[in-house]
Amino acid sequence: MEQVYRLLEQHNAAFCTFELAGFTSPVRITASFAYVRLHGPGGKYQGSYDRRALGGWARKIESWPVEDTHVYFDNDERGFAAHDAAELRQLL
Repeated sequence: MEQVYRLLEQHNAAFCTFELAGFTSPVRITASFAYVRLHGPGGKYQGSYDRRALGGWARKIESWPVEDTHVYFDNDERGFAAHDAAELRQLL
C-alpha cells in the first residue's frame, strides 16, 4: 500500500478516504487537498449522520495539513446527503 501512497503523492492525487456501512478506510493525505466520501451511517447509502459523527469528521478535517477538503455525501436516501453536507459545513 505504501507504493500506492507514494505514487499518489508524486502526482498530487488525493487518496479517497471513505466511510461505508460502518467501515472507515485508512485516512491518508497524499495531495495538497483531501477527498472524503461519506456513504451513510445506517448501512450502504442509508441514514443520516448525527451531529456527533459530523463533529468528529469536522475535527479530522480541520487537523489535516491541506487548504481544501472535498466531501461527497452519498447517503441520499430521503435527501439525507444535502442535509448532512449543510450540517458539516456549519460545523466547519
